[in-house]
Amino acid sequence: MSAVKKIAESTSVILLGKIAGKFLGLITTILLARYLSVELFGQYSLALEFIGLLLFLNDFGVSLVLPRELTQKEKQSEELIGNSLGLKLFLGIFSVIASIFIANLAGYQTDTLLILYIFSLTLFTGSVSSVFSSIFQAKLKMVYVVLVEFVQRLIFLALVFYAISINAPLALIIVFSVFSTVVSVILNYYFARGVTKISIKLDFQKWVQIIKIGAPLGLSLLFLAIYNRIDVLMLSLMVNLDAVGRYSAAYRLTWALAIIPDALAFTLFPIMSGFYKKSEEALKKTHALAFRYLTIIFVPIAFGTTILSERILFHIYGADYLNEGIVLTLIALMWGALLIFLNLISSNMLNSIHRQNYVVGAILAGVLVNVTANLLLIPRYSFFGAAIATLFTEIVTFILFYVLVKKFLYTISLKEFIKPAMASLTMVLVLISVQWLSLFILIPLGALVYFAAFFLLKGFTEEDKAILKKVQQKN
Repeated sequence: MSAVKKIAESTSVILLGKIAGKFLGLITTILLARYLSVELFGQYSLALEFIGLLLFLNDFGVSLVLPRELTQKEKQSEELIGNSLGLKLFLGIFSVIASIFIANLAGYQTDTLLILYIFSLTLFTGSVSSVFSSIFQAKLKMVYVVLVEFVQRLIFLALVFYAISINAPLALIIVFSVFSTVVSVILNYYFARGVTKISIKLDFQKWVQIIKIGAPLGLSLLFLAIYNRIDVLMLSLMVNLDAVGRYSAAYRLTWALAIIPDALAFTLFPIMSGFYKKSEEALKKTHALAFRYLTIIFVPIAFGTTILSERILFHIYGADYLNEGIVLTLIALMWGALLIFLNLISSNMLNSIHRQNYVVGAILAGVLVNVTANLLLIPRYSFFGAAIATLFTEIVTFILFYVLVKKFLYTISLKEFIKPAMASLTMVLVLISVQWLSLFILIPLGALVYFAAFFLLKGFTEEDKAILKKVQQKN
């Protein structure tokens, strides 16, 4: 099977599943935002970001390098899986204990601490599940990952509906969230047994070796978590939970769009690892195509959000969340998301060619920029300041990854932005002229105008048409 077909088919499977899963997650977020007060939604969001910030404690980079190691060392797969599972069980327990200790040091109020204590249990379930996800990635059995994630989100959504019907407190909703992750562990184990032999090995020397391999990426995971999540924690400590709730409402919308880059990165990482020793040209082509298609898709989304942000927020969250600050916040975060998605593809490629130390360096620079910007902007501009800090950080990180990709492989063509931007400006002019129409008409109309303009600008190449034809033939 050709590289193009392999990527297209795997990405198609993941994309369909993740669209469904992300949709369920978005519905859950909207339901909770409307059910809870802005402050309680801020408390819920704080729990997600606080535990997300500590994910490195239950991983140390193991889940990031395990797919690559299983792809390149197939004969040692049983030993790698067994020792990784044993190590991750230990790290899961350690991370729960550590998170409780850190939460107390932060000085949050008692009700917030209770939420953090309960949700910390997901560090253990997530630690175990990540081993199975790594197996599925290496074996290109992504359908299992997608299926488990979908079932988990579906169960949690059903439990949220139930919680709302009985007017349940936030603490019970968090318990339901933990329960859904327990179900995912059980399902992951069941499916993994059909793919390979599963056992737990306690070879501490192997544990040390695995951690040494994953440590640089573990650090990158920590740094990545800091500059992706530190804004929420800083808002909770420097402003209040109301600001966290409003910021998170905008932030969650941008990450609902992460379906496509997540699917691409998830599929491309093991494939890029295989190309590393076989074909440098194929590796370059893979990255270039991913970069190109992300710009084609997300440049118009960023432009469209700039025009329609206020109406989008009102229709999704209602008037309680709406003010000038959150509108500007969504605009800044959406442009930042465009760069985040492009950076994700570049960092995955650098990881696949064993340049993880450089990835760590770039992310560390981003951390320093982000924390500094947040310290300067949050006291004056609250959650909008956090959004500007995120956008500025992603600009700096994009430049760094551009330089690194140029150093080790090839020069990324920034011309890929030109035609999407031109087509997007055409779309914006049309949307401005018909703003009196319903939002549910404006969005598909904008997409239609954009792709028509992009086609007239000859944005689609013969290679694009050939790839589309191959995918259609397979389907």
